[in-house]
Amino acid sequence: MAEHAGREIPKEYRDIVNYQVEHLGWRYDNGGGRGGHPCLYPTDRTQRPIAISTTPTSHPRALKNFTAQIRRAGGQWPPEGSQR
Repeated sequence: MAEHAGREIPKEYRDIVNYQVEHLGWRYDNGGGRGGHPCLYPTDRTQRPIAISTTPTSHPRALKNFTAQIRRAGGQWPPEGSQR
């Protein structure tokens, strides 16, 4: 279990994941050496973990779908007051 997302996930996702962990109390697991995907765990344990793609994508919908999945699980992105 890692505290913050690192190079194991694309940089487009790192800020989003780290914000959830640092500001909203979510947990992050980098998948370890088990061959699993990195996962983000919402504070609400009734919500399923969110698997994070380890390959960068040039498709703009992928990032939008990821942020929508974060919001549905109770997360927040972009941060309030942000111009993102």
